[in-house]
Amino acid sequence: MKIPSITFVGLAGVVLAIVALRAPSRDYVAPTPADLEAHRPAPQSLQGAIPEDCVVRRVEVKGMCCLGCTGRIYDKVRNAPGLVDAAVNFEEGAAEIVIRKDADPAPIVETFHFDKFEPKLDP
Repeated sequence: MKIPSITFVGLAGVVLAIVALRAPSRDYVAPTPADLEAHRPAPQSLQGAIPEDCVVRRVEVKGMCCLGCTGRIYDKVRNAPGLVDAAVNFEEGAAEIVIRKDADPAPIVETFHFDKFEPKLDP
């Protein structure tokens, strides 16, 4: 009985060796801190009170595929002139922007338009 089991173990070893030799090379590279920072999600909702001289506008954003996209959009938009605050919600596919009542939202909405993202200001 020991001979068939030894033969089976030897045959299994040969099969595993063949599988290991035919396997693709390991090409996994651990993410760098910059990669992790690039996939940082944005705030999902506005925080705090809205100033009295401001209004909240909703911008539909097409092209988001993950929470990392929200962070990229937020980083790009948060420095737009005239923007008071912003939040990007992946599940809704939209962003909320806080702007002054007398400000034109078009230039801010245009900052959403980069890479694969398509913004549309809700009325």
